[in-house]
Amino acid sequence: MESGVPPLTGLSHLDLSVSDRHASASWYANVLGFEVSDDRFNEAAQLHWIHLVHPACALSLGLVEHPDNPGVPFDERRAGLDHVSFAVSTPSDFESIADRMRELGLAVPPLADAQTAIVMVLRDPDNIQVEICFWKSADHHG
Repeated sequence: MESGVPPLTGLSHLDLSVSDRHASASWYANVLGFEVSDDRFNEAAQLHWIHLVHPACALSLGLVEHPDNPGVPFDERRAGLDHVSFAVSTPSDFESIADRMRELGLAVPPLADAQTAIVMVLRDPDNIQVEICFWKSADHHG
């Protein structure tokens, strides 16, 4: 293998294990604007899966419902995923997300304004931490 940085071009997709794929798909569609692309049974893996795509950035999100899911809510303190973070272009984008949440009857979390970023922390139906982030510096990517 050649020394240097591997030629990655971006995030291919993100798959999350969820307890109820339909409830999670509804949350990601209603709160964040994802669109359902496919809902199927994966024969090879023997599990149900919903594929969503976000129209603004073409991010592919899979919601995987494992048949042996123990039903324990997500906890970022365990090994594995800590959180998912989606970027916004301007600080005013937080208000459109807050408006959407109010329309859905959901509580709007406060913004955390740190030195390098402004962040809004949400929780999906399985308690997965979903962060909305605006980087204050164009050269800072987390």
